[in-house]
Amino acid sequence: MTGATDIQLDDAFLVVPDPQAPDYSRTIELLNELYIAESRSFFRYLDSWEPYTDAKTIRLRTLCRRMMKTSFEHSDRLAHLIESLGGVTIAGAYSKDNSHSNFTSWANLVPRFIETKKDMIARGKVVLNAIGSLPGGSDVVPALREMLEENRADLVSLQEWAGKPAIG
Repeated sequence: MTGATDIQLDDAFLVVPDPQAPDYSRTIELLNELYIAESRSFFRYLDSWEPYTDAKTIRLRTLCRRMMKTSFEHSDRLAHLIESLGGVTIAGAYSKDNSHSNFTSWANLVPRFIETKKDMIARGKVVLNAIGSLPGGSDVVPALREMLEENRADLVSLQEWAGKPAIG
């Protein structure tokens, strides 16, 4: 039985080098790109926004607040995946362009939320296509697929709301 501090010697009593660790740098880079996009998500603003909400749009507000929580959860999952491969997350920052949306209507917000979901889906597809053959990629594919499916389901829900007169 060998421990973490045991030294392996070859026949000439030379130290046997540890096997080369896989290079996860490209996998980490791709995951960080998703992490940055998720941490800059337009949904994140709902934490402090107060869009006008009435009886017709309260369910939309509830739906979007759930999507905001999911955005935070996706960031957490991505951070854990990056750290499991020995990487460090790169934090994203809120965009100044979004600051004007604080008291806007749901009619203005829903199209932005739809575009945000479409962007996250497109990014997720690109990463999934590229990451599977990379070192450590097969370990993260199931989690990425799950996040992609969650984003697709959210997009469908938002698109249903986009056509309702309640938000217009």
